[in-house]
Amino acid sequence: MKAEQVVDGASLQALLKEHDRDIAQLRGATLASIAARENGGGGTVGVNAEGWGKFVKAVVRNDRAMIDRLGGAGGFGEVRPGEGYSEKTLLGSPLTSDTASGSYTVPQEFSREVARIAEERSDLFGLVKHVPMGTRTMLLPTEATTLDFHWATNQAAALTEDGPTFGQDTLTVYTGAAWLGVTEELLEDSAVILGDYIAKLTGEAWSRAFEAAVLTDNGGVSPFTGLLHKGGVNDVPMAPGDASFDSFGMKYCKDLIGALTSRAKRRNAKFCLHPTLADILADEKDAMGQYVWRQSGDTTPQRIKGYGFVLADGMPSASETAASTPFVVFGDLGQIYHGDRIGVEVKYFGQTQNTVQYGVVYFRIRVRAGFAIPIPSAFSRLRTAA
Repeated sequence: MKAEQVVDGASLQALLKEHDRDIAQLRGATLASIAARENGGGGTVGVNAEGWGKFVKAVVRNDRAMIDRLGGAGGFGEVRPGEGYSEKTLLGSPLTSDTASGSYTVPQEFSREVARIAEERSDLFGLVKHVPMGTRTMLLPTEATTLDFHWATNQAAALTEDGPTFGQDTLTVYTGAAWLGVTEELLEDSAVILGDYIAKLTGEAWSRAFEAAVLTDNGGVSPFTGLLHKGGVNDVPMAPGDASFDSFGMKYCKDLIGALTSRAKRRNAKFCLHPTLADILADEKDAMGQYVWRQSGDTTPQRIKGYGFVLADGMPSASETAASTPFVVFGDLGQIYHGDRIGVEVKYFGQTQNTVQYGVVYFRIRVRAGFAIPIPSAFSRLRTAA
């Protein structure tokens, strides 16, 4: 199946313009050309309705041998059997124009842009440790013991042997992908700057997947386990009776810091929490009615108890309150490894079976990445009371 790799919004726009010609050729394929193929080719023949019916049925069944005999490469221009007809005939709901579910085609008289709330790229990208990978797996050595000095009490005393031992964690790459179906009508009629729009959607989707893998995933459809569920992370339960996120406050931030018992663990540590939980901290006051976290007029405090913080939309929000639920983490996010095998890749597929049947073309967004937390004890997490 023919595919072109797209690296940015500008190249995506150029590709779409180029494929306008392919779409026009496909639309201009004549019944006569199919009939000519069925009748042995050569000469001018009339439209053979029976041959056209056979061809359509063959397309629906994905009968490649029949497609090749009836139409083939010569009969349908750019659509080629064995290469143009995809086994993946059900690729999800395409972006279509209809009156029942709403139209994704934005007419020129309305707007040149799609009105939406764009998500920003996750702040976690710049904090975790990125490791280029040439293979699917990589072993990460982890320190199990430390090296200590032993003092010889006199010159005749033997030096004591000592040495660290190492464990290991495995960084494994998995493939994540998404398909975006788009009708030819959208490519032709929409005034949306489609290349930039799809590039933004792709970046936002990867940002959500990245945050989930690092923070909230817990098996299931994802192969990763994030900090909120990773075994070995220091659990900090809230006091009995504090079974909701509304009880979050500075005292629990102090407890999270205290759970990391060495200077090395606290170095470069940051709090990671949802923006609505930061709102709770911002509203907290002391017995004198003074704000605990921010001073009057200070709308964007930079640190919590002397440590930085990261606001992540993927973390549980204040509205998701539940008993015995982890929802805030603290630690050095640089202790998290992101294995980068293949970055975000976008490819355009314009020769699928659905293109012939329904006029739908596809963009496939793919990444190959792995995530590992080899030293979970370097983190602490806050959990509501049971």
